[in-house]
Amino acid sequence: VMCNEFGVNKVVVPDATRRNWVRDVRQVLEAQNILWAFHCYEDSEFSLLANANSTYNGRPPIEIDYRINKTLGINY
Repeated sequence: VMCNEFGVNKVVVPDATRRNWVRDVRQVLEAQNILWAFHCYEDSEFSLLANANSTYNGRPPIEIDYRINKTLGINY
C-alpha cells in the first residue's frame, strides 16, 4: 500500500496549520508502514520550495522551505 500524494495548499492555509496537518498525516502513514509521497516538489501551491512560483531566467530559483521539509522528516 502506498499513499501517492498528500499535501496542503500553502496559498490558502496558514503555515502552522499546513505543517501540523502534514506532520499528522505523515506520522499516521508511517505508523501503519504505508509508503508515502508528498505532492509536489516544485511549481505548485503544494511545493516543498518556498518560492515555487517565482522565476529567474525562466527557471525557478531554489529556495527550500525548511519548515515543511522538517515536518516531513527530511533532515539536511
